[in-house]
Amino acid sequence: MSKCCCKCKNVGSKDKAFRIFAGFLIMAYGIYFNNAMLVGISFIPLLTGLFNFCPIYAMLNCSTSGITNENEGCCLNEDNKNNNDANNNPQNQSEAQNKDNDQNRAA
Repeated sequence: MSKCCCKCKNVGSKDKAFRIFAGFLIMAYGIYFNNAMLVGISFIPLLTGLFNFCPIYAMLNCSTSGITNENEGCCLNEDNKNNNDANNNPQNQSEAQNKDNDQNRAA
């Protein structure tokens, strides 16, 4: 199973552009008016735009990326799908049962 540095991408290209633009705009406004809170808040849209992932969208099971199937485009789900396919293969199931039986005999 490969490790993934990201979650599923749920931010589309137009949404990404808007988030990055809004983040820079809020940051510029915060710097101009010497408001550290605005500068800090500006990192939220910037980072969600740069990483194509919004945790709020993930909680709401929402996406603007155009991916309709939740298993598509997510490296974590692809790994789980591969594991599930291997688990659903009858040959692999019998091998797993043999391993379980061997472990039970050893105990």
